Amino acid sequence: MFRDGDNLYAVSNLCAHQGGPLGEGRVLDGCVTCPWHGFQFRLVDGRAPPPFTDRVATFATRVTDGVVYVRT
Repeated sequence: MFRDGDNLYAVSNLCAHQGGPLGEGRVLDGCVTCPWHGFQFRLVDGRAPPPFTDRVATFATRVTDGVVYVRT
């Protein structure tokens, strides 16, 4: 789970590059950066910025009465 501004995103914890822990990465400009090798993935759709084609799974989120729900 990541918060970017007012938005919440859920993405796979495993980097598509070499299986690094994305949950330990930092968010900058709408992308999470893998702490192992610096690979980036957009939170909104899980795609790596061009020219890369790697992708991680994303999951729909919603907040109701202060509770976060994630569709898996």
